[in-house]
Amino acid sequence: VRYHPNVSLDEVQSLAFWMTFKCALLDLPFGGAKGGITVDAKSLSKAELERLSRGYIEAIADAIGPDTDILAPDAYTNAMVMGWMMDHYSIIQRKILPGVVTGKPLGMGGSQGRNTATASGAFDVIKTICKKLEYV
Repeated sequence: VRYHPNVSLDEVQSLAFWMTFKCALLDLPFGGAKGGITVDAKSLSKAELERLSRGYIEAIADAIGPDTDILAPDAYTNAMVMGWMMDHYSIIQRKILPGVVTGKPLGMGGSQGRNTATASGAFDVIKTICKKLEYV
């Protein structure tokens, strides 16, 4: 989930394509998606950021879920934001569902290596591409 003043539909669609590509390249059982809100998150108070995050989940709750579409942090979203999103989705579903988001705080079921996961994933993609090119 990207919060950025310049995020656009074209950008989100491109990012979703590349997520699909990365998952396919590594034989991961996921499709690819991306979401974003055009907002200057740095100008929001903590309360405004929380309302925005919970409102976003309210709007997309029917389209996401641990077995449907899992949200992950991106530009100007962090563990706190992802925690609010998980909490609000769990409220809507009336049960705790930590699997609906990644990047949440460790105390909410987050992963120890999440802060370096994007870089590690990029390395794995590059390594896989290099291996596949050797066999062309």
